[in-house]
Amino acid sequence: MDLLLHGGTIVPVDPARSVFAGDVLIREGYVVGVGPDLSAQAIKPALSVDVRGMAVLPAFVQSRVQLAHTLFRNSVDGTGSATEVTWRREAALSADAVRAAARLGAAGLLLSGTTSVLDVGSVRHTEALFEAARDLGLRFTSGKIMFEASADRPAPLQESSRAALAEAERLRKVWHRSAGGRLRYAYAPYDVQCCSEELLVEVIGRARAAGCLLHVRAAETSAAVDEVRSKFGSDPIAHLHEVGLTGRDVVLAHCVWLTAREQKLLRESNTSVAHCPMADLRSAAGVAKVPELVAQGVRVSLGAGGAPHASCLDLFETLRATALIHRVRASSSTLTPYQLIEMATLRGAEALGLDQELGSLAAGKRADVIVVDLRGVHVRPAGDVLSALVYACRGSDVRHVLIDGQFAVRDGVLQTADLAAIHDEAERAAVALRRRSG
Repeated sequence: MDLLLHGGTIVPVDPARSVFAGDVLIREGYVVGVGPDLSAQAIKPALSVDVRGMAVLPAFVQSRVQLAHTLFRNSVDGTGSATEVTWRREAALSADAVRAAARLGAAGLLLSGTTSVLDVGSVRHTEALFEAARDLGLRFTSGKIMFEASADRPAPLQESSRAALAEAERLRKVWHRSAGGRLRYAYAPYDVQCCSEELLVEVIGRARAAGCLLHVRAAETSAAVDEVRSKFGSDPIAHLHEVGLTGRDVVLAHCVWLTAREQKLLRESNTSVAHCPMADLRSAAGVAKVPELVAQGVRVSLGAGGAPHASCLDLFETLRATALIHRVRASSSTLTPYQLIEMATLRGAEALGLDQELGSLAAGKRADVIVVDLRGVHVRPAGDVLSALVYACRGSDVRHVLIDGQFAVRDGVLQTADLAAIHDEAERAAVALRRRSG
């Protein structure tokens, strides 16, 4: 069935960085036309949706979320060490709790315009994440968290490297490129200082043999950098580079505390950085040097991060934070609104290795599209549409979300699951989790 999105302001995220009034034509899950007034060109779609007063752009791609922790929202501040509380609650997660968390998080992502994510995963019950993403229609890449045994973590999270690798292999065989390719497995060593060189080397070999992404948290805090230097005698990115964990198939999260040499290594190795400003700010980790990285040619995409430090998965909040904090830290002209929109769409698709399919509105690409209403009282007058999207809009302004040309959200209503049931399930799971975790 042909679908025409008619009369909107099109932000195609193309090399010319164009913005124009026009239409988007979708057929059999793919974009087949983008241009001014396609309806006047003898095109008679089966369904035409009037999107006047709205912006039409590629769906958001987030390169760092952690859906398993969605039930931890709004429960860390004032409870002692956030890390300690998070590990205690991770240890208390059941498969049902992970599934409920993932369903709630996935619903929030879809309703606010994100259709594709790179997810941190979980230590246990990772299967439940994939099941939830499959059922809600999310384009989802994730994997099992892996690290060395440590006295710092509760007993249920202790496991040998051999057991972790075996479970990772099982999950990969079941889920990688399943659901028509919508679900993919990524190898997820947790953090530089948590993994031995031997574990990292083994993970790298397995991931590359299977064509999977590698996703690691790196240089998030100054304390983490000091720990890596003490343990390995190198800076975090330098250490990862030495063992082979940099490259086109690697996404490094946070990267707040980088040396000039490490910035150069990221550029030369074509490694992606997932910028998570909301999480970095709330955890007081610092502010990553994103304008400098972008200026050097490092690929930087955006992610909300994990729920303990980033309660909101709405990427509009992340866009706004990225725009504002770097205006203060660097200069008023560092990141333009179009660059920020690129970071939320095409750069994310590039980080996930999906840029030939997603991230821009162009003939032949998959029809992952969002329509954002610009007529809200908090947006009017929209003026510069790019500025409106970055500085004024929010997730609740998303009217329609399409994945492969099918409505995942229509008129602001989730189409792939019963939202009320998701809410009820999550509330029950959160109460039970708090009881188990103390």
